[in-house]
Amino acid sequence: MADLWHVIEATSDAVEHGYFSALARALCEVASARLVLVLAARRGAARVLAAFAGSEEASAVESEELALEGTVLEPLLDGASSLHAPAPSHLGRFVLENGAHLAASSSLAGSGECVIVCAVASEDGLERIGLRALTSFARRAATELAVAERARSLHDLEHRAIEQRIASVSALASGLAHEINNPLTYILGNLDIALSILDASAADADLVEMLREARQGALRISDIIRGMRVFARSEPNVSMTVDVDRVVEGVLTFAKNEIRHRARLIRQLGAPPSVTASEAMLVEVVLDLMVNAVKAIPEGHVERDEISVTTGVDEAGRVFIEIRDTGEEMAPETKRSIVGPCFETEAAGAIPLVQSAVTSCGGDVSVSSVRGEGSTVRLSLPAAQVPVPAMTSDVAPARRRCRVLIVDDEAPVVRVLRRLLMEDHDVVVAPSGRDALETLRRDDDFDAILCDVMMPDLTGADVHQEIARESPSLAARFVFVTGGAFGERAKAHVASTKQPIVTKPFRRADVLAAVEAVSRVGARPRSSGPGERAG
Repeated sequence: MADLWHVIEATSDAVEHGYFSALARALCEVASARLVLVLAARRGAARVLAAFAGSEEASAVESEELALEGTVLEPLLDGASSLHAPAPSHLGRFVLENGAHLAASSSLAGSGECVIVCAVASEDGLERIGLRALTSFARRAATELAVAERARSLHDLEHRAIEQRIASVSALASGLAHEINNPLTYILGNLDIALSILDASAADADLVEMLREARQGALRISDIIRGMRVFARSEPNVSMTVDVDRVVEGVLTFAKNEIRHRARLIRQLGAPPSVTASEAMLVEVVLDLMVNAVKAIPEGHVERDEISVTTGVDEAGRVFIEIRDTGEEMAPETKRSIVGPCFETEAAGAIPLVQSAVTSCGGDVSVSSVRGEGSTVRLSLPAAQVPVPAMTSDVAPARRRCRVLIVDDEAPVVRVLRRLLMEDHDVVVAPSGRDALETLRRDDDFDAILCDVMMPDLTGADVHQEIARESPSLAARFVFVTGGAFGERAKAHVASTKQPIVTKPFRRADVLAAVEAVSRVGARPRSSGPGERAG
């Protein structure tokens, strides 16, 4: 009995988070009970919190439900606090022997549920406990259930708060990338145009060199923003076609500063086919493995140590990502944890399960770690099914002159696009989404529409949706231009259209290729010379 009172006075923490099982076990032992149940009842049904039969834990699943209406325990649902009666032959799925007695007590848990503690034993066994003590046990168990429910609610709130903060940071990063990419677009575009003009003239060599250095700096900023967008636009449980090299490059952008103080970085990216996976999952797995590779190498020996990241396609046609480091050998438990229930190291703490994350999209993980040689982790993933392109002639068709509508609210971006296109195409400008709709309803004689996605009045998705209702053939000539920020509705619409997307900051070749791709839809001859008209 002393052990029983010890349990009743304890908390879940004191009995290693198994309070209900500990209570049932103690009651079972004190009363030599054939069955002890701890139930949480609501509206005539009860879920099993713990079950012991003959001093051994019964096979009841914790969340298993028992129907209490029509059973000997039903009075406890109507306000009775305790009862003592001959045991029925059955209690739910539990079969009881003849000659046993049942004692039970209940107490409200404060969450719309009541806790029922039920023991089936001989009369002597039940007398050793007593109904008054059983009621005390029920009250204590109800308190513990209420505490557990509050803790669960707090955990859920914290989890949702962590998710809201992640979403906020993601939205902030996405918006920041968009804001930086717009000026970066016309900085790079104008630098490219200026350099092409100066290269064709006898310009001052120092001036050309300064512009080239400025361009290199802008490209470096572009790489950083590209890495930010990998993290910002990912959704945890959404599978999509993912460019593996883009994910790896994005991760390396963020890990580069940590790597440079510990090891030389070797990239061997093989531009493999894409994979179908959750981009957020893949980013997180690669980042976690990269952080652990970095932390396995002590600082101070950059010339001796290295981290290599290799992507490619193996003999079976599967895409692989391999991360190898020359750091310390993995401890056996760390190696097991990568493919076990929790990957936990000093460097990364508890992080998502690598094995299940990768196997969820049909892949697998292999780990090798040898003293003096370092560690290698290899992720293998099935390649995405990519449509086979149609056979084309080896001779590229001559580029024809097109009429192009540029839709963007950023005047410097418009001017750069116009300068990039005017040599080859005729250009018309619409400075907003509403202006674009008015222009296209008045004049649909365009071979391509370069339309910014995020604009303050109407988004590019809104403009395309309206035009698609009125003229599907014209909607097929859209090219979406984006700096990286998407609202959910715009993102869903752009993804559903399968129209080309040009990402800021863009290259002239990419813009021209996108124009040519959509201009083949409903192509018609164009004879006018270079020029520009305001829409």
